[in-house]
Amino acid sequence: MVKLKDLLNEGQKREASNIMRKYDLAFLKFSREIRDVIKMVDRSTGSKVDGKIIEKAYEKGLIPLNKIMIEWDRGQQENPGLSEELGGMKKDEGIGDYFSKKISKHGGTRNKAEIENIAKYLMKKGDNKKDALDKIKQNYDYVSKKYRSASVSKKADILTSLQESVNEGKYHDYRNDESLTPRQKIGSSMREVKNSLNELGKLIDMNVKLKNELNVNSQSYWKNTHKALNKIGERLVKLANKVGQLQ
Repeated sequence: MVKLKDLLNEGQKREASNIMRKYDLAFLKFSREIRDVIKMVDRSTGSKVDGKIIEKAYEKGLIPLNKIMIEWDRGQQENPGLSEELGGMKKDEGIGDYFSKKISKHGGTRNKAEIENIAKYLMKKGDNKKDALDKIKQNYDYVSKKYRSASVSKKADILTSLQESVNEGKYHDYRNDESLTPRQKIGSSMREVKNSLNELGKLIDMNVKLKNELNVNSQSYWKNTHKALNKIGERLVKLANKVGQLQ
C-alpha cells in the first residue's frame, strides 16, 4: 500500500526545493541589479561614498535574509515537520483509505480499491508517488463521476491528460515571464540540472562503492529495486535525447 506519509514528506521537500530555486533566482537577480545601481551612483557622484552606504544597507538587510532562507531549506530537507494529521489525512493512511472517505461533493463513497489501482498504474507508467497523488487529488472526483464505467487504465490516462493541460499552462507562464530572457532561463535551468546530476552521481558512486566493498549480490536486491534501476536507465536515455535537442 502506498503510504501517504512518504508522499507528503517527498512532496514537502520538493516544494521547499522549488521555493529555494525561485528564491535563488530572485536573490541573484537583485544582487546583480544592486551592484549595477551602486556603480551608477559612483559614476554619477564621482565618489564611492554614497555607493558604500547603499552597499552596507544592502548587506545589512539581504545577507541575513539569505542565511535565514538557507537554514529554512535545510530544516525542510532534514525534517519536513509533518503533523500527525494534515487536512484530515493521517500520516500512515493509504491513498485508497484516505480518498475512499465520503464527501458531499462526490455524492457517495470513493472506490478505495480503484484509487489504489490507479496509483499503482500511474507509478508503473513512470510517475513518482508525489505526481500520482497530485493527479488523484486534483481530478479523481471529476473523472470517476464522468467516466464511471471506464477501466482503471483509462481513468489513469484521463487523469494524466488533465494534468498535462495544467502543466501546459505552467509552461506558458514560464515562457511569458519577462523577468529573465530566454537565454537566461535556459542557462539557469541547465545549471540546476547539472548540480542535481552531480548530487545524483555522488549518491550512485556511494552505493557502487558499498556494493563492491561488502560484496552485495545484485540478485539479492528487492524486486522494487530492480524495477527502479530499469526505470532509471530508461529515463536517462530519454533525458539524453532531450538534452540533445537543446544543443
